[in-house]
Amino acid sequence: MISEQFGLGVVSSYIEFLNTGNFEGIASLYSKNAIVEDPIGSDKIVGRTAIRDFYRQAVLGVHQVNQLGQVRVANNEIAFPFEVILANDPTLTISVIDTFKLNDEGEIDTMRAFWGPGNVTSL
Repeated sequence: MISEQFGLGVVSSYIEFLNTGNFEGIASLYSKNAIVEDPIGSDKIVGRTAIRDFYRQAVLGVHQVNQLGQVRVANNEIAFPFEVILANDPTLTISVIDTFKLNDEGEIDTMRAFWGPGNVTSL
């Protein structure tokens, strides 16, 4: 079981890395065989190398990321709401809820991103 403080730190690092375009930092939060599903229903991205490549492209689309509400930590899972303001059109934002499942080493084993076309809005 992870502490709430540890979970808050993982989310803080994740958001900071997204805001700074640090795809290597993001990848370092994941376990070697982690799985990312972003958004839910898309093809799963498996393994730290593939995840690094995914975020290498994803951070290019980020103008700014803002946490929207409280981080929830339960046992070894984390959920948190945030918004992504898009780089190619800063008038567009995507509201997202991410969930992380961490392993015993505190690395992200599974990430699922909950968002769809209805979560894209104009500022």
